[in-house]
Amino acid sequence: MPTITDNEKQMLIHTLPGGQIFLMRTDQTGNFVRAGNFDYLDQQDPALQATGLDTLDLLRSRGLVRHEAGQLYKLTGTGFEEARRLQVP
Repeated sequence: MPTITDNEKQMLIHTLPGGQIFLMRTDQTGNFVRAGNFDYLDQQDPALQATGLDTLDLLRSRGLVRHEAGQLYKLTGTGFEEARRLQVP
């Protein structure tokens, strides 16, 4: 597997313990990602929103995240393994 970026590492860790990621869609802010309890949204920094969307796409392309239904994405088995490995200090 190619080297995981720092952004991917952070998103994977944010999803634990449940492994849930939501692609939120709003008329006011546009699309943004919620990974666990962390929102990739900051009205003062639109780069955070873009980074969250890019990172979700990367994780999906690596097979670490899959679309479940609607706005819900979840870690795959490999995604859980990688997230847990990264969480250990």
